[in-house]
Amino acid sequence: MDQDAPLGEGTSGAKELRLPAAAEGAVIDRAFRAAFVVTTGVALLFLLLPIVAVFLRVPPGELVSALGSDAAQDAIRVTAETNAVAMALILVFGTPTAYWISTRGGGMRDILVTLVELPLVLPPAVAGVGLLVAFGRAGLLGGTFDVLGVDIAFTKIAVILAVTFVASPFYLRTAIAAFEAVD
Repeated sequence: MDQDAPLGEGTSGAKELRLPAAAEGAVIDRAFRAAFVVTTGVALLFLLLPIVAVFLRVPPGELVSALGSDAAQDAIRVTAETNAVAMALILVFGTPTAYWISTRGGGMRDILVTLVELPLVLPPAVAGVGLLVAFGRAGLLGGTFDVLGVDIAFTKIAVILAVTFVASPFYLRTAIAAFEAVD
């Protein structure tokens, strides 16, 4: 059977209607674009809806007064402090690390980049358990920290470690690419 013919006979002998190949391509292209628009719209709605909901459901005066509460002020202060320390650590340790990785070649570079990007694909619960098992009281380094009199669990240090763990891949990926572009 000639597939490009507008009309043809199937195996049952009945005539079937077929679009020319160019028209089939256009239909598929339109369907793909429509699916793309719908999925993009759903994704953007999912990301924006919680933010829009806050502004639609909570009066602005209530938001402002809530920001003035002691709990909110403490949360803002802790967030600013822990993020500042985490970013400083990422810059101090991440910059030389990114440069070193950018100068490696072949398979070693690929393995290092994969290790650097691993926190990006870990579920948050797995990352949290991993940090706890590594730095908690009963973790790999827990005994060492205990001897030094450092308690990490449920402290600002734990928050700094978590922020550093989650944010490092973003900085390292960018810094590696920048160093590779320069060298």
